[in-house]
Amino acid sequence: MVELYLARDYPPRLYPEGASIFENKSINTNSHFSEIPRLREAIGIDVWENLKTCPVGLIAKLAESKLVWSGKTVHYLFCRQLRVYKKEIWSLVVDQPLKFSLTEFGEITGLNTNPLPEESFEPDPENYKALWELLKVPLRYGPKFDELIEALTECPFWSADQRKWYGLLFLQAIGLYGLHHNCRIPFESAKRVFDDDALMTYPWGRTAYEFLVDSINGFKDVLLVWAYESVIVFGELYGRKKEETELKKKKKQEETELNKKKKQEEADLKKKKKQEEADSKKDIPASKRTRSGTIRILIPTKQIKNTKSSDELWPESDVEEDERKRCGRIKEYRLKAVQVSPDGSQMSAEFGPSVPFPHIGDKVTTCMRKGFEPSPAIYDPLGPVDPHIASYIRVLIQRSKQDPSPFWSKRVAFIDSWFFELWVHDYKQFEVKPEMVKFKGSGYEKLANGLIPTDIHTKLRWFTDVDHLYGVVNTGGNHWVGFHADLHKEKVDCYDSIVTPKIEKKMLEEFKPVTFMLPDILNRNIPANLRTLSRKKFAFRRMSKRYTRQNTQIGDCGVYALKFVECLALGVSFAGINDKNIQGLRLKMAAEILDEGGNRAENN
Repeated sequence: MVELYLARDYPPRLYPEGASIFENKSINTNSHFSEIPRLREAIGIDVWENLKTCPVGLIAKLAESKLVWSGKTVHYLFCRQLRVYKKEIWSLVVDQPLKFSLTEFGEITGLNTNPLPEESFEPDPENYKALWELLKVPLRYGPKFDELIEALTECPFWSADQRKWYGLLFLQAIGLYGLHHNCRIPFESAKRVFDDDALMTYPWGRTAYEFLVDSINGFKDVLLVWAYESVIVFGELYGRKKEETELKKKKKQEETELNKKKKQEEADLKKKKKQEEADSKKDIPASKRTRSGTIRILIPTKQIKNTKSSDELWPESDVEEDERKRCGRIKEYRLKAVQVSPDGSQMSAEFGPSVPFPHIGDKVTTCMRKGFEPSPAIYDPLGPVDPHIASYIRVLIQRSKQDPSPFWSKRVAFIDSWFFELWVHDYKQFEVKPEMVKFKGSGYEKLANGLIPTDIHTKLRWFTDVDHLYGVVNTGGNHWVGFHADLHKEKVDCYDSIVTPKIEKKMLEEFKPVTFMLPDILNRNIPANLRTLSRKKFAFRRMSKRYTRQNTQIGDCGVYALKFVECLALGVSFAGINDKNIQGLRLKMAAEILDEGGNRAENN
């Protein structure tokens, strides 16, 4: 890479020794890599990982590599430039010339440095105009960096494709061109993001190199790598070059750890199967045992008679005795505070229809989410819980059958939690061999036609009657999150009350049963005239702390997840959901459902 010449062969200095215009100045580049975390959070981890497969994704990989910029090293070479007339940079170091040309740039970055295409390219007008309108950019112009920054707050609500195109533009602005706040991305580069072929074949290396040499700005990190590789002493002092033996050792270690992890997972799976088999033989089904942060209440149905445990609240922690005592206090509180009619319904006017909503405001119009109109039958999601349903998801399923519907749209459905456990279990087989899972003539067909749960038929068919799915997911065995799946946009949004960046990829893994299996469920059960066959997995994003209320005290994630789902279905904001009143919401849910279950058992 480094071309060395004898001292008598190189051209004269660009400036006399010690008189360079860079001598007493620092290198000030428009580097905005500090905005990368905000970009990653806004577009979602699934889109972020997708960006890294594109040529421009090299900037994303560079940001994750945590390369430390050393302006002094590059400044040293600039102060010793030689006078050349080509679009190249030559520097003199200890009587030896160093050359930085398009060839060196291409070898370091691996980007395409072919000549610019002569044929014209026009992006898809519909996609191009829609995104430019969202970014508020004039047509036929590339976006300014300021315009991209302003769109960070709105980006999470866009489609997966729009977030991808936006991410590619953002990486161009901060990485390839290092734009000043008021400067625009060249339109010829910007419009390529809308076409995968144009994106993959465009000579990004040539455009980035020319911009770098002309302005000493843009992809300036390549200059630092060039310095480290060209001047051996720089590389020895500051570089992180790894010997081949070290790389082999590391690779072998990674393989060993991977095999060890795989064996451990297999052993855990066998152990879990044995435990499930043992639990299934006991009086209490294993599927109804409570994990931390959930609300699991045993409610008798019409088929259950004389159940001794009809008023028992299954414990939410390992301290069962404390939970039983708390359950008793809830029962006592309810009997004192609420007047109950013979049929078990609440007679107290405290929470009657004439009383304004305590947390949201009259008719919840003050807290409606943007773009949603309240249903005439809307109710307060932070008020008392409907006492007639076995679980809260079942409560929501039952409410979706009301006319008028209390939710923001009639075209919503809720995934039954018990069925979803089977769904997650089937994913293990699906992951190995998709053909092993039967999507037609099975519970999945019933689910897609509104026949699950079997005792609460909504008969709302996906795509024909339903566009939006809501539900809760148990992650890691001890944490619950809510989700919203848009069947038409093919995306899944996760609403987590305890957002931690470290488990971002883990959360993506937890949602693979949804993102990977939903396309197959739709392919097998939705007619071709309603939906085009596609095996493309659903996009996934985990909403940041800015969009979800956070649970700082441990153990309430189940209540948060349920309330997130309910508020999303109603079209209202999450205002009123917080640690201060979460225990009150828990008490209302437990007391109402528990007391109603007891009365129904006695009546039966």
